[in-house]
Amino acid sequence: MSAAMSAAMNAAMKTAMTALAVLLAAAPAIADAESCRDGVTDPPATPLHDVGIDAQRSACLRSELATALTAHALIDTPNFHGVIGGELALAGRFVLGDHLELGARARLVDYIFAQTAVTKASATRFGPLVLAAALGAAMSERSHVAVVALVEVPYTRDDTATIHTSGQLAAVVTGALASRWLVHGRLGAIGAMAGSAGGETRRLALRAGA
Repeated sequence: MSAAMSAAMNAAMKTAMTALAVLLAAAPAIADAESCRDGVTDPPATPLHDVGIDAQRSACLRSELATALTAHALIDTPNFHGVIGGELALAGRFVLGDHLELGARARLVDYIFAQTAVTKASATRFGPLVLAAALGAAMSERSHVAVVALVEVPYTRDDTATIHTSGQLAAVVTGALASRWLVHGRLGAIGAMAGSAGGETRRLALRAGA
C-alpha cells in the first residue's frame, strides 16, 4: 500500500469518527436512552490477537471483575490429525475519579494437545499480563468518548527466550441513537513485536469499526 493511499484511508477514518461523534452529540434528546447505564450493552469482544489486545469495548468507564474460559478444537478425521486446547484468564478494571479507568488481564493457563497418526504432544503455558488505561468523558447525556491504551508487559510469558510485547492506542465513541439502539465506534492503531537471538519482527496496523 502506497504512503498516499495509507494517508487517505487514515484521513477518511478520522473524518468518519468525527462525523459520528458530532452526530451523537447533536442528536435530539431521547428519553431513557443513557448510553452507559448497563454493561450488558457493551459490544461483545471478538479479538483476533492471541492475548486480546484488540478486543472491542465501549467508551463507558466501568468497575468490574471477569473470568474467561475459552476452548477450541480442530479435528481432521481423514488425515488423523487433531488439536484441542483451552485457556483460563482473569481480568479486572476499576474507575478512579470521574474520568480514569485502570485495568489488567492475565492469562493464568493455556493448555494445548495435538495428535497425528504417528505422534502426540501437549504443552501448558501461562501469561502474558496486559495492562490497560482509559481516559473518558461524556459528550452529552447519551454519548461518551474515551481514549484507550493497552500494553502487553514483556517477560510475562513462560517462554522468556523470546520477547513478546504488543499494544493498542484507540479512540472510542459510544452513543444512544434510540432507547433500544446503541452505536459503538473505534479508530486506533495496534502494534506488536517479537524478538529473540535469531532476530526481531515488528507489526503495525490501523483498526477502525462501528
